[in-house]
Amino acid sequence: MTSSSERPKIEMDKRKSTTKVGMLTDWAAGGVIQPFFDAATLAFENALEDGVIDRAVQIVVRDVDGLPTGNVHEVLNAWKELANEGCVAIIGPHISENAIALKHYIETEGRVPSIGWPGTDVWQGEWTFALNQGSLVEEGCLMANFLAHRKARKVITVAERSAIGGEYLEYLRRAADFEGLNLGEHFTISQIEVNLDMIVEAMRATGADAVAYCGFGVPINRLARAMRKIGWQPLTILTTGFLTTPLIEGGMRGAHGFYGLDLYDEENPLTREFTESFEKRFGYRAANYYTVTGYDIANVVAHGIGYGHPISPAGVKRGMELVKYLPAVSGGPGTLISYAPYVRRGWMGKDYLVVREAIDAEGDLFTELPSRLAHRMTPRTRGERAASRRGE
Repeated sequence: MTSSSERPKIEMDKRKSTTKVGMLTDWAAGGVIQPFFDAATLAFENALEDGVIDRAVQIVVRDVDGLPTGNVHEVLNAWKELANEGCVAIIGPHISENAIALKHYIETEGRVPSIGWPGTDVWQGEWTFALNQGSLVEEGCLMANFLAHRKARKVITVAERSAIGGEYLEYLRRAADFEGLNLGEHFTISQIEVNLDMIVEAMRATGADAVAYCGFGVPINRLARAMRKIGWQPLTILTTGFLTTPLIEGGMRGAHGFYGLDLYDEENPLTREFTESFEKRFGYRAANYYTVTGYDIANVVAHGIGYGHPISPAGVKRGMELVKYLPAVSGGPGTLISYAPYVRRGWMGKDYLVVREAIDAEGDLFTELPSRLAHRMTPRTRGERAASRRGE
């Protein structure tokens, strides 16, 4: 008989075990996924070092081309693959139209907690969490506030013919009414439209001094080129479609002179600390919205794993509901993240979104994007709003 001293020892170091987390990008990111992946990796490493989780996380990646340039079917198949591989949570999808299409399956059959940055409120449900990279229903408030502070007299709107274009426009109109802005003519464009010369000529003919753009952002640099071609440079504010520009021809530099909504605020001390840690860990300085969002989303998942028992999709979902006042590296100083059983929108604090101006300089998602901080949400008095309605 083998004595107890001769029996093999059971390895109890759970730090050698791994928990699988899926990462689904739905815009055919290719190599551009690296900064986001690295930021998520850093979040999970920090969580392990800080004792939030007691085992390493293995990130399983799927990268497909969903809407607006691809199709939803590829996104759904990729999500199913990640769930079948045993992922206890999935980061993504991120694009609102893909998220809307996947939500029913995730809620009824998939049942693995999924967290992404879709801006639509329709995404949020029992199993679908948002750390939204903007909000279709909130962005209009900041856009209208910015235009009001810049004394815009006549604002025309341009919306993409899509699910998100219509939702953006509806809430922008409400915000414009609140701020006392004069909204003029409305124009629509395709998400994949190439030649915008004629529509820009028609926009200029309205006599508007400002433009509000509502959409995902693929045509933004084409719009900018068409405006520069005829020497027309009205005050132009973009939704978080602004954040699509680094992924399209011309990059963010191609939109120079435009203002857009962003999540990167270098005045947040946690942002500065994160940027320095990221550069030290990976050897390059990716100081932009992409990395801070990636870190915050993965940090929510890490806390969900740490708080949830057992470590299963249902357990992690319950754990994510316990995340409270988690400091964010995105947004302005003091931005926090919280969830609850009936709360699926994580951001707390008005400055999770800021307005930045694209500038004529080099930069991409692997460096610092060419933009500068321009505006934070600054509420106006009733008197100021009334003066705007009078045209003063």
